[in-house]
Amino acid sequence: MDMIKHEAAEQAKDFQCIYNHNLPPYMVIFDPKLSQNERILCLKCMEDFDRITKMVTFKKAQQMVEEKQIKKNEILENVIQPNIRQVELLQKNLHQLKSFVNQEFDQLIENTCEWIKNFDQIRKFHKNYNLVQELDKLIKNERNENIDESLFIQEITKINLSLSIKINSKLEQFKNFNDYTKCSQILQNIINTEMSECSTDLEKSTIETQMTDSIESISNSNIDSIEKNLAYYRELEQIQYYIYEDLQNLVNLLYSFKAVNEHFKNNLKHPMITVSRNKIILQLNLSNGIYLDLQQQYQKNPFKYVLLEEKKNALKIINQFAQALGIDYQSYIDYFKSNSLSEIISFKQQNLEKVTFSGSSNSQQTTNIFLQTQKNEKIFSHWINSKTYNSKSFDSFIFKAISYKQLTEIKLLSNFPISNQNSSDK
Repeated sequence: MDMIKHEAAEQAKDFQCIYNHNLPPYMVIFDPKLSQNERILCLKCMEDFDRITKMVTFKKAQQMVEEKQIKKNEILENVIQPNIRQVELLQKNLHQLKSFVNQEFDQLIENTCEWIKNFDQIRKFHKNYNLVQELDKLIKNERNENIDESLFIQEITKINLSLSIKINSKLEQFKNFNDYTKCSQILQNIINTEMSECSTDLEKSTIETQMTDSIESISNSNIDSIEKNLAYYRELEQIQYYIYEDLQNLVNLLYSFKAVNEHFKNNLKHPMITVSRNKIILQLNLSNGIYLDLQQQYQKNPFKYVLLEEKKNALKIINQFAQALGIDYQSYIDYFKSNSLSEIISFKQQNLEKVTFSGSSNSQQTTNIFLQTQKNEKIFSHWINSKTYNSKSFDSFIFKAISYKQLTEIKLLSNFPISNQNSSDK
């Protein structure tokens, strides 16, 4: 923690007694009724001073002020540092969002380049011709037949439909952006322009039929595979949801426990430490039940192997957390690996520890308030609503776990100030 350096605006030489003896300040009178200059006494002032009142040496008074400033800065740091960490966390998220948006727009721009390349290929194809073949056509058909423009339109329509659908699917996620409407309108205009350039109702009907056929061909070619894969992906998403939500909940609680241990390092018997351990035990019991249910559900099912693969990935992630957290948290991770992530598991539950509140009821009341505020928090609700996981990497999990730890630290500082935690349990 970078402590703010305190520095007085004045030096000792800047203080003068009321009589301006031009001597260094020697004593300070603790009398609020006196003016600032009247409170300062030099050695010459002391010779004539005959009142009995509370006073200390100027050096001692200066030391008392400095100690107060140090204490003030410590309290300020305890309050401001968690806020700085939250802003830094927001900053990191914004950088990630910026990177994601840039990648998506790069892909959209690449799609437009592909679109233009397809037109260039059509142009190149029709520019090249075989003279012998063309002469043969000319001889066999003495009449100079009109060039069929609809053939070109048909090729262009297929390209436009294909790329419009491709781009619009990505563009939809930016529909709240100001320029989305412009881009969407351009895509629509591409199709509308082709229709308006057709000279006859027959040609318009032909284009509409081609568009319908193109869309139907896209749909019909994929509908069988979509129907077959839909059930698969639903099952896969459900397996991933239960495994990775459970894993995230566990590491969140481990990092929250770490925050509690750090906060109460000088008061290891504080009931919050036992409460935090119990929360981990409850989560481990819940994990065992979840994985046992998944094992029974898919034991005679092709998804048995999908479940095993996802558990292997979860095992890789939790092993990385074992290294990050250290030996103090190894027993919880080993229990989770043995009773949830092993290939064959059985029902196994741990008993909770007894929580002892010493002294007055203030400690118990504050602890209950703290737990209630944590219970009501919805920290990562975006995937709980969708029940899908966009990332299954260690970086994604530790990012959320550290965020949870930081929120715990803020709650601890608010409910259990460091300066009061020892006295509150006496």
